[in-house]
Amino acid sequence: MKKIHTIEEGLDSLFRAGQRPPRPFRYRKAQGEDRCDRVILDGETYPIFTWRYHPKYYTLRSSLPLLGDLSTVKSLDFAPNTNTMAQELFRELDLVEFFLSGNIISIMGYGTRQAANFIVRLDNGTIANLELSVTMPAEASRESKHTIFTNNGMVTDMVTDNVIIQQQVHLFNKGKDPVAFTDHDPNLFGLTLEDQNTCYAIYALIDGREDRQEWKDRVGHLNRLVDGALECLQTGKKYIVSR
Repeated sequence: MKKIHTIEEGLDSLFRAGQRPPRPFRYRKAQGEDRCDRVILDGETYPIFTWRYHPKYYTLRSSLPLLGDLSTVKSLDFAPNTNTMAQELFRELDLVEFFLSGNIISIMGYGTRQAANFIVRLDNGTIANLELSVTMPAEASRESKHTIFTNNGMVTDMVTDNVIIQQQVHLFNKGKDPVAFTDHDPNLFGLTLEDQNTCYAIYALIDGREDRQEWKDRVGHLNRLVDGALECLQTGKKYIVSR
């Protein structure tokens, strides 16, 4: 099994696995004030909503029609201090609308740009509670948990009493710290789970399974939500989304 080292190699592997010719693209990882990764296709730049292709998040979204009327999302997201609160809000606010199938109409935030709580309301009567921080060590992995409540039960992306994300495989060696492996997809062996999800998202954009223009238009919408949420932390006033 060939080890994959880059996003570009991963996409090439996916196209070969599907017996299709590769399509040209350029991948640009988020840097500085960027709030998400980007991909350049046919001369146009598009955002990459990598998190939507996390296997558990995708499964949560797929299972919701079986669980009745949506009520609430509770999100816990603890990221390394190399990330920014703006980046975490961009990701989590997109997931809120992705999970609850609505549009955010107001946000109230409490805390700082390092650790904060946000109460989010949507136009379909649902609510989200986000607890976000960017205080973990730079070398740490993100720890997150999403629970969705409906009038007929709940679903979550982690076992209820788990506090850290479980890996697929652990190797224990003479009392040293365990080594974790994330070989979820043999076609992307060698990439981290997040990089695998990035490959899936880019592949979907290239393949036409995602609407490129819709994703491109969402950037402005999400940036306004993020800016409004950050303003709440400074002013103590609720941000109302103007339509």
